[in-house]
Amino acid sequence: MSGRPSGGVGSLFLVDANNFLFRAYHALPMLTAPDGRPVNAVHGYVRMVQAVRKEFAPQYLLSVFDASGGKNWRKDLYAEYKANRPPPPEDLRPQIPLVREATDALAIPWVEHPRYEADDLIAAYAEAGAKAGLEVVIVSTDKDLMQLVRGDDDARDGSVRLWDTMKNRRVGPVEVVDKFGVAPEKLGDLLALAGDSSDNVPGVAGIGPKTAASLLDEYGDLEGILASTDKIKQKKRRERLEEQADLARLSRELVALRTDYDLPKTLDSLVDKGPDRATMEAFFGPLGFQATLTGAVRSGSGSRRVAPQTLADTLTKLDSLKVDGAATVVIEGDQGEALDVFLAAARAAGGLGFELQLSGEDPLRADVIGVALAIPGGEAGSLAQPPIYLPLGHRSLSDGETKQWAQAELFAKLGPLLTDAALPKYTHALKNQEVVLLGPGLELSPRGVGIDTMLVSYTLDPARSDHELAGLAKDLGGHALADRESLVGKGKKRVGYDQVDVAMAAPWAGERAGLIATLGPHMAKAVEDAGELSERLYRDIELPLTTVLARLERRGILLDKDELGRQAEELGEQVDALRAAIEEEAGHPVDPNSPKQLGKLLFEERGLPAKKKTKTGYSTDAATLEELSLLDPIVKHILDYRSLAKLKGTYLDTLPTLVNPDTGRLHTHFHQAVAATGRLSSSDPNLQNIPIRTDQGRRIRRGFIAPEGKLLVTLDYSQIELRVLAHLSKDPNLCRSFVEGADVHRRTAAEVFEVSEDEVSDEQRRVAKAVNFGVIYGQSAFGLARQLGIPQGRAGRYIKAYFKKIPGVASYMTALIDTAKDTGFAETIFGRRRRIPELRRRGSVARSYGERIARNTPIQGSAADILKIAMVEVERLLQTKAWARMLLTVHDELIFECDAERVEALVKLVKPAMEGAAKLDVPLVVEGGWGPTWEAAKG
Repeated sequence: MSGRPSGGVGSLFLVDANNFLFRAYHALPMLTAPDGRPVNAVHGYVRMVQAVRKEFAPQYLLSVFDASGGKNWRKDLYAEYKANRPPPPEDLRPQIPLVREATDALAIPWVEHPRYEADDLIAAYAEAGAKAGLEVVIVSTDKDLMQLVRGDDDARDGSVRLWDTMKNRRVGPVEVVDKFGVAPEKLGDLLALAGDSSDNVPGVAGIGPKTAASLLDEYGDLEGILASTDKIKQKKRRERLEEQADLARLSRELVALRTDYDLPKTLDSLVDKGPDRATMEAFFGPLGFQATLTGAVRSGSGSRRVAPQTLADTLTKLDSLKVDGAATVVIEGDQGEALDVFLAAARAAGGLGFELQLSGEDPLRADVIGVALAIPGGEAGSLAQPPIYLPLGHRSLSDGETKQWAQAELFAKLGPLLTDAALPKYTHALKNQEVVLLGPGLELSPRGVGIDTMLVSYTLDPARSDHELAGLAKDLGGHALADRESLVGKGKKRVGYDQVDVAMAAPWAGERAGLIATLGPHMAKAVEDAGELSERLYRDIELPLTTVLARLERRGILLDKDELGRQAEELGEQVDALRAAIEEEAGHPVDPNSPKQLGKLLFEERGLPAKKKTKTGYSTDAATLEELSLLDPIVKHILDYRSLAKLKGTYLDTLPTLVNPDTGRLHTHFHQAVAATGRLSSSDPNLQNIPIRTDQGRRIRRGFIAPEGKLLVTLDYSQIELRVLAHLSKDPNLCRSFVEGADVHRRTAAEVFEVSEDEVSDEQRRVAKAVNFGVIYGQSAFGLARQLGIPQGRAGRYIKAYFKKIPGVASYMTALIDTAKDTGFAETIFGRRRRIPELRRRGSVARSYGERIARNTPIQGSAADILKIAMVEVERLLQTKAWARMLLTVHDELIFECDAERVEALVKLVKPAMEGAAKLDVPLVVEGGWGPTWEAAKG
C-alpha cells in the first residue's frame, strides 16, 4: 500500500459525496431516526467525512455533489448516457437532500452544478489545487477520477491522489498502472475503448480493459490506435475498431473530465474552520446521531470531545439476555439431517454464534470435545431458537448411548459455514479457536467471523480489566454465567473437560454460545458507532492479526535443550557462589529468597535505612534494594543472586519442559487483549521478559535455533518509539536527527551538554539515551537518578536541559496531558483510545499515574499498532513463500525461519513492508541479521 496522505497545512481534500453516500447506503444496515426517517446512508457519510477531517486535518475541505435533476452536458452529447441506471432506492431518496443539510451542519463547504457532474467539479478543483502547490487528495474510489492522479510517488506539493477510506488505501500513479496497465494520462483512452456499462458509455464491442491496455502500449493513444487499424492482425478486433471509431471518439468525450468553467467557490473559501457544537447538536440530535456528537471535532473549533466511557456505558445495555442454557439441544453424530436443518436456519437468519470446547487450556495440545452453536434472533438479546451442542470427545456419557461426532465428519459439515466470509459469525477468543482449527486445515476468515466479543471489548475499552465472556454478559445484559470451574472443579479435584458428562456440558456450552450470539450483533453495532478509526483498528488491524498469531503459535520455534542445560548448570554454580558470598558477608546462614530473613539482616542487623514496610514486614523489593546498593556491598550480592536465580528458574530450567512432545518445538501463547497500550504479551513462556541488556540474557537466545538447512532471521524496528515521538511532537531537532540518519542519542547529548557531536563522551551519550527513553515513560528525576546512579539534583538538571533544547517534546507532553484531562482519554495515531479515569481522581499519586499514561500511551500504543500492521502485511507477503515463515514477535522484533540460501531475499521482501507499515514525518528503520541461533542473528 502506498503511504497515507500527509494532510494538514497545504492540503486540499475533495470528497466525492455521492460516492460516499451510495457506498454507505449499501454497506450499512438500515438505520432510522427517532421520527422514522431512513438515515443509514447519511450516518455513514457523516462518519466517513468526519474521519477524514479528524485523521488528516486538511487546510481546505470540499464536499462535491451531483446536482439533482437537470440536464448536464454529457446528456446533451449522448442522450443514452446513464440511461440504464435505475432510480435510487426508495429509502435512499429522502436521504439525498438530507446529506446536504448534514454537510452544512458539519460546516463543510459543498458545491454542485446543473451542467457539470461531480467528477468534473472535482477535476476542476484538483487542477486548481495542484497549480496552487497543494497536496490534493480526492476521497473516492471512482475509477474515472483516477485520470487525475499526478506526481511522483513520494511527492506532496502539487500532487493529486485518491484515498479509499474503507480500505485505507491511497491510489497514486503506481496503483493506477498496477490496476489498469496504463498510466493515469492514458486512462481516459482505455475507458473509451473498454466502455463503461454502469454509465452506459458504449466503448468498442469486444475490447476489454486488458486488450485496451495492450493496444495503448503498442500504439500510444486512442487516435494512434484508430490510425493504425491496418496493422492489427486480429480480424474481428480490426473490423470493430474501424466500424466503431466514432463510438470510440464519442466515448472518449464522455469519459473526459471538463475543467473549462468558473469554479462555484474559490479555493480561499474552502478553509476548514471546524464545526460549531451548537449547530451539530441542533441538527444531529434529532437524528439520533449520538456518536457524531461525542466524536472528535477539530481542536480549532473550540469544541470539546466527550470522553469515551467504559464499554458498558458505550454500549446501550440490553434489557436482558434471553439465553437459557438448559434448553440446549444435543445433536448426536448420527443426526446429520438435524444439523443440516440448523445450519440452513443460520444461513437464513444471516448469523451464527459458535465456540469450541477443548479438553484443556492449551489450544495446541487440546482436543476438541464439543462445539456449541447458536443463532441470533430478530429481537435484541434473543435467540432465533435454542442453542445446539455437538459432542465429539466426552469420556463420560450418563446414558451410555450418546453417539458422538467424528471430528473429520463434523468439520466437513461445519467447514463451509465457518470459512464463509459472507456469513457473519460471532465467537469469543477467536485466536484460540483458530489455533485448534488450523490443525485439521480449517482456516477461518477473520472478516467472515466478524465479531470476536473479547477483541471488540479490548478494542473499544482497552482499560477494562475483564474482557471475558462472563464479565461482558454481566455488564451488558445483567446475565450471570457460571465459570468453567463449575464443571471441571478446582485443585486436586479438577478434571479435564472431556471427563464432564455431556448432560452437564451441553447446557453450559450452549449458554456460552447463546450469549455470544446475542452479544455479537450488539457489539457489531458498537464497533460501527465507535467511528471509522476505531472500526478500522478493529477490522483491519486487530481482527486479521488473530490469524497471524494463531499461525505463529502453531509453528513454534526449535530449542537446543543441551545448550540450555549447559547454561543452567553454569548459572547454578554462579547462584550457589552468590549465596555463599551473601552468607559469608552476613556471618551466618541466610535464605536470600526469604523477604523476612533479608529484612532482618539488612535493617536490623546491618542498620540500613528502612524506607518502606509491608503488612508482613520490611520491604525488600527491587526498587528498595537498588537504592541501598551503594550503601552496603551485600545488597549488590542479593540483587545479583535474584537476577540470576530468576533467569535460571524462569528460562533455563523451564523452557525445555515447555517443548511440545509432538512437534519438538516451543510454542508460546500470545495475548492480544491484555496490555492497555495495545502491546502484545506472551506466556508459557513469556519471551518478552528475556533480558536484552545483560550477557546472560543474551546468551539464553543461543538456545533458540534453526533446523538444519535453515537460519533464523531477525528484523527489528530501530528506536520506533522515539521515531513516533518525533512524528507526534514535530520537534525540529528530533525530526532532523532521524531524517538525516544521525545518532539520535549522540545528537541529544550534544544539545543537552552544549558540546559538538564529536566531543560527546560515552557517558554523556549514555545519559542522553536514558533521558530520551525516560521521556516516553514520564520518568521522574528520582527514577533517572536511580537508573544512572547519580544524584537526583543532577538528574533533574539533565531533564530540564533536555526539554529546553528539545522544546517541541516538552510542549507536546504538556499538550498530551491537557488534552487527556479535557477528553478523558489518550489516543494513538491509529485511533486506539485508552480511558484515563485517574486524571480526575483527587489523590496526587493517582493523578501522576494518569499523567504518565497520557504521555506514554500515544507513543507506545502507536508503536504497537505499527508492529501489528506490519505483522499482518508480512504474513500476507509470505503466504506463498514456502521457504520462509514468521515464528515470533518479541517487543519490536519479528523472528523468521528461512532456507539458508534465501535469507537475503527474505530481508529484501520483509524490510520494506515493515518500514512502510506507517507513513511518519521521520523514516521508520528496520535493522536485521541472521544466523543459526537467535543470539547469532541478533549479532
